[in-house]
Amino acid sequence: RFLYGPWLTDRPIQFLGVLVPLFLIAMVFSPTQVPDDVGYLSLILFGVVLLGLSFSSWLVPYVTTNGGHLGLFTQPTTGTATFDDRTLGNAVPTPAGDPVPFFSPSGDVDILYVDDQGHLQIQVPNDPRSPFWAALHDNQPWRPLVTRDLSAQTGIPAGVGVPGVSVVNGAAVIAFNARDGSLAVIRLTWPTSSPIPVVDASGSIPSSQLPRPVTPTTTTTVRPTTTTTATSTTTSTTSTTSTSTTSTTVRPTTTTTAPVSAAAFASDPVVLPQAVPTVAVEANNGDLFLFSSSDPSLDVWTSTDLTVLTSSADVQGSIAVEYNSRSVYLAATSVTGSVLIFSAPYAPVVPQIAVPRVPSWTVKNATGLSPGAPPLTGSLALSVSDSTVTVAGQASNWGDLFVLTNDIGSNVWSNTDVSVTGGSDARTVGDVVAALQV
Repeated sequence: RFLYGPWLTDRPIQFLGVLVPLFLIAMVFSPTQVPDDVGYLSLILFGVVLLGLSFSSWLVPYVTTNGGHLGLFTQPTTGTATFDDRTLGNAVPTPAGDPVPFFSPSGDVDILYVDDQGHLQIQVPNDPRSPFWAALHDNQPWRPLVTRDLSAQTGIPAGVGVPGVSVVNGAAVIAFNARDGSLAVIRLTWPTSSPIPVVDASGSIPSSQLPRPVTPTTTTTVRPTTTTTATSTTTSTTSTTSTSTTSTTVRPTTTTTAPVSAAAFASDPVVLPQAVPTVAVEANNGDLFLFSSSDPSLDVWTSTDLTVLTSSADVQGSIAVEYNSRSVYLAATSVTGSVLIFSAPYAPVVPQIAVPRVPSWTVKNATGLSPGAPPLTGSLALSVSDSTVTVAGQASNWGDLFVLTNDIGSNVWSNTDVSVTGGSDARTVGDVVAALQV
């Protein structure tokens, strides 16, 4: 009990929790000029925090900064929104890209991100603090959150981009761009009674697995050529008569054009919510591909070219994925800014991994089916219920936030300029629009 008494656990935390904010306040007011963005409200909040620390052993102050900290914004269904700086006090590697929050099987909010060293990290709640935990970790300081380096565990460094994740049947499938140009896929599972996941399997999809065109396109163009050639001349005392012959020569021109090869991945991958691990990604030729694997080690993958399968237009930019009880949906923009909605039947997931098969995919041009809808650009937000499909994005060369809506089963889409109809607080938006569907 001597090693686990309050003098080694709660008391130092309380002391540092009071000392550090006081030091920060002293650093703010010691200069001759006080920054303009320090207000009296912030000082009152500091006082509330300090007062609370004197009565509580678990409350830890968080300072929100723009200096590369990992943060979590939470908006409950009822109540006030909160922002949690999840870097302070948690030994978090510095993020280099946007984080991706997701719900673990137990309902915790876990966060995926790529750090500034090119490693894929996952931040999760720690195991409960106990004498057993302290003994297991050589009495190291306990932190409420822990970060696990998935790249170090799998030997797969990450490239630039945002990872995709889907949790099905108690396991999370994560896909991300690897540093060598391939797609890396990791499956995580959660041990019983622990919030910290472990790597169950990892594999990769090399860009060489993208299908290559076998037969180039050959076009023959026939251009008739007319020539006139004089053949004879007759002269008499009164006139001269010339006779000519007209001939037409056909010279066909043959042009052979090789289609653009899919030689590299060109977007961040998304993971479909399927029992069989399935990843969607764009190739550099504009085709949208699906990769599925029934291999427990995630080393063997089969590919499906959705663009060829559905005879749809080429796509560009990011991909959004959602599903309801009947279908799974993918949203992407074409090179002209049209919103393409791909969908396929979605069966309830099963515990065992099934043999992958190509489902019946269809595609709709939501922009073309919505009169007056402008082309969209950037990242799309997709939301799906059992009755409605909703897509939101930034209008190209405009900036207004547009929402396209469809009643499932209908071929008619409607569109709304939210930047106009949203009231006095409405405004133009950036090219990244996101949504969370629960």
